Amino acid sequence: MRRLFLPLIVVLFVAPAPAGEDNAAQRQKAQKSTQDGNWKDAYALFQKLCLDPKDDPAQVGDDLRQALSCLQNLNRVNEIDDLREKVIATHEKNWRLLQAAAHTCLDFQQGGFIVAGTFERGQHRGGGQWADAYERDRVRSLQLMDQARPLLKAEKDPSAAAQFHLDLANMLLNSRY
Repeated sequence: MRRLFLPLIVVLFVAPAPAGEDNAAQRQKAQKSTQDGNWKDAYALFQKLCLDPKDDPAQVGDDLRQALSCLQNLNRVNEIDDLREKVIATHEKNWRLLQAAAHTCLDFQQGGFIVAGTFERGQHRGGGQWADAYERDRVRSLQLMDQARPLLKAEKDPSAAAQFHLDLANMLLNSRY
């Protein structure tokens, strides 16, 4: 009996905390870094949260927005699209994340440069041709909303579903009255 009891106690006290608690602590630390203006540290934490498949489905959209905001403050706007697409691939079955990602397509810098045949968001040193990505971003946001629409059938909160459809209507119109 004693042989089984001691290892059990060791496992209980040495086992890591559940992922939800760890993510909540990381989120709190990242928000503190943001408030202190430590964009690089905050970005590293928010990026880790976003790319974690076990991140809270209700919080991951805000984690993505915060990470993209940190990139903007770090003047690394050219990394926004890559991070957004990685997070979407990680959480492709989460309609709330897809909705948040659709919003980020329209909320962040809309222009960039075409350099060597590749679009790079934001400012660019040296050559290249300026390109406006507004319509491209609008189309991507509509694609994400369309991807999220079938996932909404399982939603039990009718007000969240209604808000989703209002957001979709606004994205469709998007100053085209």
